[in-house]
Amino acid sequence: MMSAVHAQTSWSQHRDRKQSSRLEDVSRLPGGVSKIIHQSWKSAELPEKFAAWSRSWRSNHPDWAFVLWTDETNRKLIAEHFPHLLPVFDGFPEAIMRADTARILYMKQFGGCYADLDFESLKPLDSLLEGLPIALAEMGARTADTKREVLQNSIPNAFMCSTPQHPFWDFALRHIVEKAAHDAAVADTNWDHVEQTAGPGMIYSANEDWRQITGASVPLLPPGTIYPYADCYADWPSTSS
Repeated sequence: MMSAVHAQTSWSQHRDRKQSSRLEDVSRLPGGVSKIIHQSWKSAELPEKFAAWSRSWRSNHPDWAFVLWTDETNRKLIAEHFPHLLPVFDGFPEAIMRADTARILYMKQFGGCYADLDFESLKPLDSLLEGLPIALAEMGARTADTKREVLQNSIPNAFMCSTPQHPFWDFALRHIVEKAAHDAAVADTNWDHVEQTAGPGMIYSANEDWRQITGASVPLLPPGTIYPYADCYADWPSTSS
């Protein structure tokens, strides 16, 4: 007789496989971006302000699939599709590094668009992404004297879109694995370290590698399209009178 625990585990695995199959079978935009909105939170219970902004994505994309990933389902995704990455994933000293890595894997495995929960959708993405197999978004306008440490944060991982299995994500994953291996013995959890491992710094470095190999950056949506202001450029509007 099957135990209750075993039955629950089997059903959970079946449900996870069904979700993976569903996400792999969604339609795509011209260019190849899968019509999926990915968002993530530590659990399925969103704070109300995030829940309201999350609803805006579903409202503006009624024919797109929507997934709210959690810490639990992130790990299941990796166990199912990327088991070789589990030691790296489990070994991260900060939860944000696991969340940042997971969103790269959404893009790699399923494609679609990832958006942070503090983003509000103002209109559908369809026309913006038409013809693009992958798209990141740039934050802040560059100038000739823009400092490197600013440039390294100019392509955030808060919004990313892709066709499934786009080779750029292999560059990103290589950076994550190599940085994690390099820092495995270093108890360094300052913010720059975190962002260089799996966050915006990693995305910038991966894109520079991609540029060297292919001769061009991945498509970057121009400043103001996704990020209206850029904290790393100190160009937030003044609140003083």
